[in-house]
Amino acid sequence: MRFAVDLEISGIKIAQSLEFIRNEEAVTGYVYEYYGVGDKAIKTTALFTSNENYTIITGDKRETDDMLIEAYEEVYDSQTGEYIGAEVTETIKFVDYDTLWFNLYDVSGFSTVKVEDAQNGVNADTVYVNGNANPFEPKNFGGIGLDTLSRRYDIEMKEVWYIVATEKEGEVVYESEKALIPMLFVNKGKMSEFPEDVIEKNDYLSGVSLPDSDAITVPFESSQSTYLALKELVTYEELQEFINS
Repeated sequence: MRFAVDLEISGIKIAQSLEFIRNEEAVTGYVYEYYGVGDKAIKTTALFTSNENYTIITGDKRETDDMLIEAYEEVYDSQTGEYIGAEVTETIKFVDYDTLWFNLYDVSGFSTVKVEDAQNGVNADTVYVNGNANPFEPKNFGGIGLDTLSRRYDIEMKEVWYIVATEKEGEVVYESEKALIPMLFVNKGKMSEFPEDVIEKNDYLSGVSLPDSDAITVPFESSQSTYLALKELVTYEELQEFINS
């Protein structure tokens, strides 16, 4: 199944293409979006893969001059829709990172979390865990290098959107709702050191361990390489040709 649209909103030309292909027990989807025309266009590409176990979305969630994301993969449980986690490869100020994101409730050793939208010089938000009066503290890479002040791990609030079905006047209406969820990120190269690192900085914690990450890391290599090969493969002109055919 494939469809595409070409429209103009507030003087901005928009072209979008969505394609799904079923192969045995899996479905693969390709999304291409263009906002603008030619070299001035803002381009978005996404790769979807879904089977009975996992649904994986790979894209480039954000791109700026000093934060170039090579690939961002989100993994969901196909049966429940649960957000399992994510992996992202990115370049920040000339340093390459590979980072995993976990739902905090999947990480052993954490029972409660409280977040205040306040700067404290420690983390992006002021985060308290397990009822402790002191903010949760990350550990930096250390050593000598461009990444010395980068965090090995931390807790941040992630914005998640849901499509919710509600009944209004006898009809089912689908609406989008936003939620903020606490997630733990860990540098992939520091995962084995995480239990010791986090307790070193937060000695009130115990029994800390990460969940199994295979559902995130195993498909990432193939989804990353496939996504990069597909990225911007379809041109604006090809979308126009398909729409007009």
